Amino acid sequence: MDNSDFPGKSSCLKFPRNVVLLPLICLAPYVINGADSSNAADVVGAGRTIKIVMKGLEFDPNFIEVRAGETIRFKLVNRDEIAHDFTIGSPAMQQARRSFIRVLHDAEELDPDAKMQQSHDHLNSVIVPPGVTKELVWTFKRTQKIEFGCNVPLHYEGGMKGKFNFIEPVSIFDSFEPVG
Repeated sequence: MDNSDFPGKSSCLKFPRNVVLLPLICLAPYVINGADSSNAADVVGAGRTIKIVMKGLEFDPNFIEVRAGETIRFKLVNRDEIAHDFTIGSPAMQQARRSFIRVLHDAEELDPDAKMQQSHDHLNSVIVPPGVTKELVWTFKRTQKIEFGCNVPLHYEGGMKGKFNFIEPVSIFDSFEPVG
């Protein structure tokens, strides 16, 4: 490209910071935690459904027991007047999602009044607009340290997060008494 028509401009193309960072931030959860730790699953494979209500800076419930290998359908109900995010992942993945949402917010791709777009949902996260119910189906492949959180600016920091507690799988032998 000839820059003679643009005096004072270098031959290097310059992109806005958010255009360069956005692809890196989208990939960060997979680099940080490994793409195969758990995954989104089909609704058909869900063994149980857990309703999570989002209101203020809280999830109800904010503590959920799961088993390695279990598939759960999360029914996410936003009873607030602002949008919320629901992300499943490690603390590092939560931080990456907060950075992603902050870039969108700063780039004004997200309305400051929280009218967030569905196009920013990912395998491990969904943005739930005010008064809307959405679903996310997740298979917990193995025991790991993961949590769920809302990564809308200042929500996670304000305590809008919850924990998964991995419990032992149920064995068919647990219901039998020893003989002898």
